[in-house]
Amino acid sequence: MLSYKDAFVHPFNTANANYLYDVNTGMILKVSNSIYNYFKNNSAEDTLVDKDRRDLDRMTADGYLKPNNISKIEHGYMKFLPELLDKKIQGITLQVTQDCNLRCKYCVYSGEYKSRTHKKSYMTIEMARKGIDYLIKHSTELEEITVGFYGGEPLLNFDLLKDVVAYTRSKGVGKRILFHISTNATLFNDEKLKFLEDNNFSVLISVDGPREIHDANRRFLSGGGTFDHIMRNLSKIKEEYPRLHRNIIFNAVIDTTLDPVCTNQFFISCEDFENMSVQSSLISSEYRTKADDVPERFIIDEEMEVFKIYLQKIGRLGKKHITRFADNKFNTMYGAMYEMRPRSAEIPTAIHPSGPCIPGARKLFMTVDGTFIPCEKVSEISDAMKIGSVDTGFDLKKVEALLNIGKLTEEECKNCWALRLCDVCALAADEVSDTNSLSRSKKLTACPGVLNYSEELLKNFCTLKEYGYSFSGQERTMLALGRNPS
Repeated sequence: MLSYKDAFVHPFNTANANYLYDVNTGMILKVSNSIYNYFKNNSAEDTLVDKDRRDLDRMTADGYLKPNNISKIEHGYMKFLPELLDKKIQGITLQVTQDCNLRCKYCVYSGEYKSRTHKKSYMTIEMARKGIDYLIKHSTELEEITVGFYGGEPLLNFDLLKDVVAYTRSKGVGKRILFHISTNATLFNDEKLKFLEDNNFSVLISVDGPREIHDANRRFLSGGGTFDHIMRNLSKIKEEYPRLHRNIIFNAVIDTTLDPVCTNQFFISCEDFENMSVQSSLISSEYRTKADDVPERFIIDEEMEVFKIYLQKIGRLGKKHITRFADNKFNTMYGAMYEMRPRSAEIPTAIHPSGPCIPGARKLFMTVDGTFIPCEKVSEISDAMKIGSVDTGFDLKKVEALLNIGKLTEEECKNCWALRLCDVCALAADEVSDTNSLSRSKKLTACPGVLNYSEELLKNFCTLKEYGYSFSGQERTMLALGRNPS
């Protein structure tokens, strides 16, 4: 007879209540203090009172508290992979140049990242067309595809952009084609802006905050700051190209050594960003040759902003006090815990942690020389990330290795309560070392962060519900013991 201790669950608590995250079903169960201690502290079974036993029996009867039956780490899309790569490639991003007119201090080509520097390398029109031909040929079962332009600074190769857009439209007749570009916004002129607006481009622009913060890192090759130049261009777009203005997304790269409060206030108060989409990211640590310590002040400020957004959601604080970045953090939690959290009757015996996308199918990045890598975040000089080329197609074994990155740490993953909430992909295992292979030891260094982050997601989700926040607008506001799992 199975003991309750065999249940594949993770106990956690908030300030108000105790819970079990049931890994098999993906549900969250509210439990008594003694049940929580039974699982959390490995208490003896005789610490459970009769009511606890009845509650546990009821949960078991309702399909919860099953044991861990995972026998194999394998991604569920493995058997579909050849077909996906042959007929369902969703889009391609072209690295149209490795050159740039800026020298941002934190750029992956700044010299502070392994084997990456700016180069006078430009994609040829012939190479770009080959990339588009490959996309069209291998997206036959999709009605919509995306084409992206990336650098360096892609507008340095503007003639190629114009050719690729026209060529894609001629080859992709019958498909809905979406174009996007990541740009530093310093090379805009009327010709370029009209082209982007006429072709309904989605435009990602980097603005890091007010002048003193933005210019600390984002500087011209000549050495001057870029803030004033960008803001003049944004004002021009807002006044003269309103359709394009609606398609702009701003990305702020957060330097933790600078003032995050000042940055937050800037995006709240500046009229140029009113009703605009603003996202943020920390300076990338992957592949970096030196590690920066995050100041304690930054951590405290970040936690305060998250606390404020939760106060706002339960009606205790006005919207005017909430930053764009905090709102984004809430949306991330909302998506992970309410919209995308896996629910099932039982966990499959063969499963994979949820982090990896499908390399090449969901995202495909083509370098200036036609090499395929999964996305812009990975290093194009890493042999492990080179999953093929426009001339030879995909190296299926390499794609499979990236998709099944959990196999590097199979035993740990099989027994991890957070595997269905995990966001680790192959990037976390890529060392770009002489071995040219993925690293098990490097991947394992990401696990403590995943566990902490997953528990915070669970706690924040339950805390909001405890204080009356309704994620669906219809559900009851509190969790009932084993009967109203969330």
